[in-house]
Amino acid sequence: MVEDFPAAAVCAFMDRPYWRRIWTLQEFVITSNLELVCGNARISFARFHGAMLSLPVIYIYVVSRLATQIQATEDYTRLPYVLALSEAHNKGAHTLCGMRKNYWEDVHSEKLGLFRLLARIHVEGDRKATQSVDNILGLLAMASDRAQYEKLSLSCTSVYICFARSTIACGNIDLLSLCQAIDTDNKRVTSRSDLPSWVPDWRSRIHDPLGQLPWDTNFNACGNRAAQHINDHKCGETQITLQGCIVDTVEATEFPWTPGPDGVTKELARVTIFLDCIMKLCAK
Repeated sequence: MVEDFPAAAVCAFMDRPYWRRIWTLQEFVITSNLELVCGNARISFARFHGAMLSLPVIYIYVVSRLATQIQATEDYTRLPYVLALSEAHNKGAHTLCGMRKNYWEDVHSEKLGLFRLLARIHVEGDRKATQSVDNILGLLAMASDRAQYEKLSLSCTSVYICFARSTIACGNIDLLSLCQAIDTDNKRVTSRSDLPSWVPDWRSRIHDPLGQLPWDTNFNACGNRAAQHINDHKCGETQITLQGCIVDTVEATEFPWTPGPDGVTKELARVTIFLDCIMKLCAK
């Protein structure tokens, strides 16, 4: 019977907060001999990873069988079982398994620097840390360039600022696309009194930038020319100076808008407001 597969139990296991914690990443990924323990049960990573790889196949098989049975009998009492199985199939443990496999087994894979790790984990992500500073420090052990960040302090604000300054100094200007000062309802520009405008706030949800991140696009505005950073000793701790050309000046801003998971068609009201704001700005 297809119902013999413990979908609810698997879903409950995958829904544990452990899979969404920041510190889980380095514990799970860089530990050389990994064994998972839940209560009195133990399982090696090899067997657990095999189970994760099998879930999509099981999901397709079970759902197809159940769909046929439901259609034939019109017995919809099994739908919750299908939904539970779907939830079990789409949990964060799959991501952790993939990251560990790449870290240890794929010798050709590129080891990620801290900036790329942060973007991969936090952009459109939901991983949590008890201490805000751990949004960065919790990933440091996995970063290929961790040596350049060894002097990060324990103050959250200082860590965020120092990381941003060091990252930009290395030419990663794309970090600025993650500086999104929007509140939780994604409607108003907020004032972040403890962080400069050029520092991403890893405590808040960060949306995928419309221009994409550098490793996801072939677009390069400066061609092969490397970005340059000026060490201006006159700048304070919350200031930074970049060499470049001013092509425009932002004199006013209105409400931001980012497409939600349902797409544009179900957010026509917000799209209309957004476009009206653009027209008003252009008319000034």
